[in-house]
Amino acid sequence: MSIFNLYTTIKMAKPEVRFDDQSVRMGSVDFFVDFGDGYVNLGALNDAKLNVSKKISKMKWSNRERAPRTRITEVKFSAKIFQIDFGLLSKIDGLGEVTKVAGTKKTATEVVESFAAGEIYLLPFKNADGQKVTIKTVTYDKDGANTAWAANTNYTLVSANGQTGIIFKTAVDKKTEIVYEYTPSAAKKVVYTNIMKSQKLSKFKFVNTNEYGKNLTIEFPKGYQSGESMELAFLNDDETEEGIGVEIEITAFPLRDGQIITIEDEQDPD
Repeated sequence: MSIFNLYTTIKMAKPEVRFDDQSVRMGSVDFFVDFGDGYVNLGALNDAKLNVSKKISKMKWSNRERAPRTRITEVKFSAKIFQIDFGLLSKIDGLGEVTKVAGTKKTATEVVESFAAGEIYLLPFKNADGQKVTIKTVTYDKDGANTAWAANTNYTLVSANGQTGIIFKTAVDKKTEIVYEYTPSAAKKVVYTNIMKSQKLSKFKFVNTNEYGKNLTIEFPKGYQSGESMELAFLNDDETEEGIGVEIEITAFPLRDGQIITIEDEQDPD
């Protein structure tokens, strides 16, 4: 084959047509926020949308022009959410002050059959104010010797994320009964004021998962609630297809190095 024919063969080769159905995006997203202690899923939503705005600068003269320059000016994510947690919403926008309204004191009984010494056993019920519950009795070998265990001698109490934990100083190897009192929340109260405040910056991510279990993850390293209003449209009782929702809009805030958004794609990695 001559050099000319070889060159012609290379030039005339048809490019490979690529079609991968995994790069066809389908489905909705899960919406997460991280206030500094791990991501929280905001739950059911509709109308999720990502919008990236950019500015294009052109320089043109009478006899030539320069290739356009461009940069991202704004990135927004918006959705209508239906699992309305006013505590979470107030933390996102930084406007509301959340308090718990205490209910009526209750008594609970917890039975432990076996548990290692030195480990934290979390009691399931907690006080509205986040303080430790009041232990009434701890009885080792319940229905047997019925030995009363004392605080600081046989066990200690600790706080863990608003719950009360009990650490046994010796292993529980027989039925042990814990009786304690707690005052649960009767309601959550969020107080809003019209005082100007600094906008709270948090971390956000939006995850689309395809049928193969692969994720498309969009992350705002920093962002804030940029919607100018909060509207709750209360529905007729027979309008049950969607439920009451609230629109939320998050605008990404750039880091010091200019980073504003990251996209990690497991669905089409090549």
